[in-house]
Amino acid sequence: MSRFRIIVLLVAFAMAAPAYLDASSKSPELNGQWYRKHRGKAGLYLRLAKRDRMTRADFFLSHPLVDALVATFAWAVIEPEPGQYDFSEIDKALQICRKHGKGLVLAISTYGQHVDNQPTPEWLYDRGVKRIRFQGGGVAKGEPITVPKVWDDAYLREYGRFIRALGRRYNSESGIWYVMPGFGHIGNVNAQPSKNGGPAFLAEGWTPEIWTELCKDVAGLYQAALPDIPLIVKSAKQILKNSDHDHYYTQANDILAELAKRNVSIIGFGLEPDIERLRKNHAVERIAQLSSYALRGDIRLGIGDDWPLWIPEERRKKNVKFLVGRDEEGMARELQYAFGGIEGLPRTHISLIYVLQTELEASHPKNEKGQNERVYELLAAARKRLKKEDPIER
Repeated sequence: MSRFRIIVLLVAFAMAAPAYLDASSKSPELNGQWYRKHRGKAGLYLRLAKRDRMTRADFFLSHPLVDALVATFAWAVIEPEPGQYDFSEIDKALQICRKHGKGLVLAISTYGQHVDNQPTPEWLYDRGVKRIRFQGGGVAKGEPITVPKVWDDAYLREYGRFIRALGRRYNSESGIWYVMPGFGHIGNVNAQPSKNGGPAFLAEGWTPEIWTELCKDVAGLYQAALPDIPLIVKSAKQILKNSDHDHYYTQANDILAELAKRNVSIIGFGLEPDIERLRKNHAVERIAQLSSYALRGDIRLGIGDDWPLWIPEERRKKNVKFLVGRDEEGMARELQYAFGGIEGLPRTHISLIYVLQTELEASHPKNEKGQNERVYELLAAARKRLKKEDPIER
């Protein structure tokens, strides 16, 4: 471990020590402080893509079942030049959340797979940060992309400075319920989901041990800079695309446990309407393994998926497995599975469900095409249960 990283860890630990204590060692006073940060925050968390956040936020945030907005902001937009900050997008999101009485989850993205408009500031590479190049997947559609080598000291130095600037601006902002640190791909705990990105990361020296240390380091930097706002992360089952190592599934679980020990709340992805696919991806089990932290009040647990819980009939395709069953009855099953305790699934002790635009637009009482009352009823029942069974409130 380099001298710089050791210094980063020591400073972060000293400034955020309460967050690193095991729950059993916390004083009643510290526990009380931590509970107060989480109280009243169970419910449905809506992720809005930037386009909808900028043009239709009023519509979505007027939905009576939405409790918080999850909004992702690119590092490159916030800091277009070194030390020059533009917080206007975040401030606008905060303002509209206040208007509708919703909380904001401030999520940071540092790299992705867009060929153009990457979340990474281009100037990083002029300050000693190494590029990793490969043919991108997903939205890149095989085009060449560049992402930073985020586990190098040069990157952590610049990123730490950026995080401290966020802290100076927003640590005292009560409208921000949680901060979602940018770790890897589009901010997730996962490093690289693409077929060509996995080998490119490995060629640059990536290991699950290095990634674990990076996640711990980054969490520490955020906790030091924003000690008054809890952290929350989202994660799929894999860390890095590599079928020879089962995409490092076991190590992904270990990283989530390490973050939970540090009072970082967790949203797991992989919710499915098909019980066999759900059992295969272990999404419920991954969250249930962290239940002890939620029951002690150390963290919140949530569950959801990258795909909508419900999709209009015209968009459902029988030959696309992740779209099959995303109707009203499938959604009813998904929401039951989210809590566990049925069909052999363990109880999850979740207190939030991650939802997307599709099911919220369909269920909105002001939907111009007409409200889907069944989708509304399902979301309302799930939200009621989240609040009733919230470990923090109990």
